[in-house]
Amino acid sequence: MWFIVSLESEAYPTELPALKDNRYASLFVKGLMDSGLLILLYFFAQRFGPRAAHATVLIFGGLLCMGSAALGYSSWFYGSSHTLYLVSPVLSVVGKACIRSATATNIFFTIKVFPTGVRAIGLGSCLFWTRTAQLIGIHISSLV
Repeated sequence: MWFIVSLESEAYPTELPALKDNRYASLFVKGLMDSGLLILLYFFAQRFGPRAAHATVLIFGGLLCMGSAALGYSSWFYGSSHTLYLVSPVLSVVGKACIRSATATNIFFTIKVFPTGVRAIGLGSCLFWTRTAQLIGIHISSLV
């Protein structure tokens, strides 16, 4: 699962039209969104527990990405105003930020719940496949 999440995050660049040509502004927006989500996730995990925070972030991010995909291929927005045309890219960026921040909740949840042996194997394999996908994603994005 983490291989696919990281590969999708790295291979497909941000789809906001205003940030398409400026890599530095895109990186700044991603960092700002990830930092804000991590701060909110910290307080959410303290209040409701790490399991609920992890599940909420994955479900919410998945729903936003599916909504973005459904609205991106729809021809309903083409006759509408320009602001409605931006709904799909905004949903995509927020959904990707939610799913990227789920890695932090995965680490927090694993450290808190599992014993050392399971934690080392489980978290190590998740982080290994995450990093492998990030390295592969750079090359896939240059091919597209």
